[in-house]
Amino acid sequence: MKYCYQCGRITAGEPLYCNFCGRSYDQRICPRRHTNPRTAEACSRCGSRNLSLPQPKLPLLWRLLAAGVQFLTGLLVVAASLAFVRQLHVSLSMHGAVPSRLVAQWLLLLIVLWVGCYSVPDWLKIAIYLALKRRRKKDFD
Repeated sequence: MKYCYQCGRITAGEPLYCNFCGRSYDQRICPRRHTNPRTAEACSRCGSRNLSLPQPKLPLLWRLLAAGVQFLTGLLVVAASLAFVRQLHVSLSMHGAVPSRLVAQWLLLLIVLWVGCYSVPDWLKIAIYLALKRRRKKDFD
């Protein structure tokens, strides 16, 4: 799945172009589907000057923020998973059995954290899109 920062929509799979606005994802593509850097003026393989328009480039601050949020949520999920395993070990060594209530509570927490870990980038992408949209609007005013 890829997110387009031009139109703010998600395209399923691993597409070369956004299905909605037609922009390419962080590269320029010639009609023969050769990929080139976003700064290319002609295709490096066939020489065509008819290259696609890439989606807007993300500012470094937004990329660092996205990577940081993704790292922190992943760290939180790993820490909670390790705490769950530790709690299971303590319960087994002290009581010889694992209370079903404990397992149900921890598993629910872990499921929420794992789902949250994968949905954080979606809301962050939307926030980045809205910030870029505001910035483009100011540039035209």
